[in-house]
Amino acid sequence: MSERPAGVLHLLPATAVPSDGELLVTLTVRSLKGVFREALREAFTLSERETLEPEILTLKQAAALLKVNTHQIPKLIRREGLPAYRLGKQWRFRRSELLAWLTRQRESA
Repeated sequence: MSERPAGVLHLLPATAVPSDGELLVTLTVRSLKGVFREALREAFTLSERETLEPEILTLKQAAALLKVNTHQIPKLIRREGLPAYRLGKQWRFRRSELLAWLTRQRESA
């Protein structure tokens, strides 16, 4: 019995001989992960990915979306009209409103 290198995945037993129209494939685990990653990337379009993301965001999520420090968010609310909602002591944001606000900011710059 021959030894297989570590990190290599054999889809058919080493003794299997492909018949007409079949192909014996040997992939490294890294290559197989790349194949799956690419297939998933193609399967999910941008609009489908957006539906998987939450519409209501926390302050931390809003800061990540806008790519700013969490300390900047209250300043943006007061000075720049960033759309936000107060729930007790916590802020909440609608993803769609933040993206629209961001687009307006870009257009006015």
